[in-house]
Formats: sequence, C-alpha cells, structure tokens
Amino acid sequence: MLKRGLLLLCIGLLSVLSGYAQFNFFTNQDDDSLSTDFYTRSLNYTALAIGNIKTHDVGFSLFIHNPTDRISWYFDCKTNTSSRYVITGAEIEGSGISQKKVPYRSLTCNIGIARAVTRNWFVYAAPGFVAQRSYFTNTVGKAYSYSISKHGMWFNIACGGMYVFDNKLSAQIGMDLFYKNVQIGLGYSL
Repeated sequence: MLKRGLLLLCIGLLSVLSGYAQFNFFTNQDDDSLSTDFYTRSLNYTALAIGNIKTHDVGFSLFIHNPTDRISWYFDCKTNTSSRYVITGAEIEGSGISQKKVPYRSLTCNIGIARAVTRNWFVYAAPGFVAQRSYFTNTVGKAYSYSISKHGMWFNIACGGMYVFDNKLSAQIGMDLFYKNVQIGLGYSL
C-alpha cells in the first residue's frame, strides 16, 4: 500500500511539473515566435496592396513599426482606375435636363498612427485628403449648363484594423469616411 501511494505521489508530482514546464514553454517572453506582444516580434514593416470596393480605387498601404515607442506609422495612397460618373445639366433657355457620363481621376492619401492591441491585431486612424479632377468642361454655345461635382480637394479620415498572421501574411480592413466605403488589403510583414 505504501509503494502504491508513493507511486501515485510521484506520478502526480511529475504531472504537475510537466504541466508547469509546458505552461512556462508557451508563455516564455524571450522567444520571438511565442511572444504575446507584437513589438517584440522584430517586424519593421508591413506593406499591403489595398482596394476600395465601391469606388474601385487601388493602391498600397504601409505600416512602419517602431518597437521603442510601441506605435506604428500608417501611410496609404490610392488612385482610381479610369472611372466615370453621371453629371446633370440644366437647359440654359428652358426647363429641360440632360445627363452625361464624364471621366474623372481620383487620388486619396492618408497619414496616421496605428497601435498593436494584441500580438496580431492592429487598429489605425489616419487623416488625409481626396483630390478629384474631372475631364469635362462646359463649352460655350451649348444648350445645357452642367454642374461638375467631382472636382476639387476634400478632407478624409481612414480607420480600420490589420491582422498579421503567424506566417507574416497580413490582411487589412477599414473604411474611408469621405466615400463611406470599405477598404480591404492583403500584404506581408518584414
């Protein structure tokens, strides 16, 4: 009976010690791959190809990670593919209305900050601008006067999140408030 009790005690102690060793192995902060903090993972940059779903703008975003300050800088820049939008014209001498599709170009740039909230998740916020130029001018002698709404520069705010997978692939989802549009991206962290 005493031998059986000692055997059970030894098995119990070995179980507790092996469990503690596994716990210590998986929570060791010195190992880069097992860290619970993103900024101890020795990653300096994350570059992503991004696109806006509604406006078909395409571009890139870049996160520059600063482990000293425990913050990341965020940059993005997007331009549209050759897009068209409908403008409405009022008849100069009468009450008629006409519509035309005209081409325009768009450039969106944002600069802001990002912060890792877990080992893999980031949140970011970035003020910026949207510049649009339309390639249509009202010509003299035409019967309609068109208003061109997509011409100028406006304020924009981009916000969202980024997830860095353990294999360093990165996915981004966010929103451009000027367009009220979802932005998605895919990239890699170095």
